[in-house]
Amino acid sequence: MGFFINLYGLRMFNITMFVISFIFGTFAAAAFFYHFTDLNTENWILWFIFFVCSFIGAALGFLAVRYKQVGFFGMGFGLGVIIALLVYQYIISSFIGALGEAFLYGVAAIFGVIGGYIATKFWKGMIIIATSFIGAYMIIRSVSVYAGGFPNEIELAEGHAEFEWWAVAYLVFLVLMTIIGITYQSKNKQPEDEARLAAEELKSGSRYSEILLEGIDTKDVGV
Repeated sequence: MGFFINLYGLRMFNITMFVISFIFGTFAAAAFFYHFTDLNTENWILWFIFFVCSFIGAALGFLAVRYKQVGFFGMGFGLGVIIALLVYQYIISSFIGALGEAFLYGVAAIFGVIGGYIATKFWKGMIIIATSFIGAYMIIRSVSVYAGGFPNEIELAEGHAEFEWWAVAYLVFLVLMTIIGITYQSKNKQPEDEARLAAEELKSGSRYSEILLEGIDTKDVGV
């Protein structure tokens, strides 16, 4: 899935935004319930919580696809959160130490909101960059599950894990995969890709339609 988002974020924007919003929404809801749930409780309760978290993620995914401004904000929010996690892992935890989950969540929220706001204002320039970066992060996170060496940020925040310096290799891989994604998407970008997004937002009747259509010729998509 990470490769798909990394290489086809703009071309398959609706699918990409649904997947990103679903994943972030589901994990955010799961992180919330985690603090109020005994993992040793009955299985049916855990399954119920799982379905609730999945429903929340799916609902956010639907909104991201239905309303492009929600999708743009979600894309930027996801980018900001990932940058915050990397800053915490590679800088804060390495040179300052564990500062607790609340600090990590606070930094992630601030970065996320800033990223979301910027994405709604400069979406045309951010889609390729953001999806390439998010896809690359998903790839290295998946690899690290099996290869190890990439500590969980929450465990770092709680002081239950230590940063491993060879994890810098993951950072290098992240940068390389992001560059590959940006290059591939830019070379395969079609004029109608951004116009299609603006046209869909126009048809939805959103008050942001005029903003989205600014500087875009949507004739090719039937508007």
